[in-house]
Amino acid sequence: MWLGRPLALDDPPLDMDLVPLVVGSWQGEEVGPLDEELAVLPKDVTIWRRIYRKTEIEIPVEVAVIMSGQRTKASLHDPKICLQAQGWEPIDRDIFSLFIQGYSNNPLKVVRLVSDRKGNRAVSLYWFQSDLRVSSERLSSFWSNARRKLFEGKRERWALIRITFPQVENAEKDSVELLQLLGPPILERWIQ
Repeated sequence: MWLGRPLALDDPPLDMDLVPLVVGSWQGEEVGPLDEELAVLPKDVTIWRRIYRKTEIEIPVEVAVIMSGQRTKASLHDPKICLQAQGWEPIDRDIFSLFIQGYSNNPLKVVRLVSDRKGNRAVSLYWFQSDLRVSSERLSSFWSNARRKLFEGKRERWALIRITFPQVENAEKDSVELLQLLGPPILERWIQ
């Protein structure tokens, strides 16, 4: 309850049917959440995951959407926390701008996180979004949620959108291409 009223999570449940399984020369395969994720995340967190492969290469690109539950703070966090728990060591982090055709005249700010585990490197590109906002920083969801609770008595339901791939030749270029193809249906899912 907030100021004597129940808080409403009025966003619809996660339904990613709008995100195509086949896009351009990419073929997706549905994969569910990992048992390790289900064991530690709150039960009301929703995880949607696909592995995409380009027809001419075998480099897997994981696309994941993690939708927060009732307790946003506990259920949605920076991906480096999960990566460290899985034995990955973050070694580089920056934010870059990416234009998504049909999304906005403004670029999407995307975090690029490079991690290493026993000599293998992976790159994660990610951002956070709700029905009203898109942000590269997790802290934005906290402040946005606080404002909405205070002024509207509602909570925003935030999602983490993450694309992960091995750091090998051309994988980043191909993954950004996939992100640009999948970006509009993912962004349109919440942003009005």
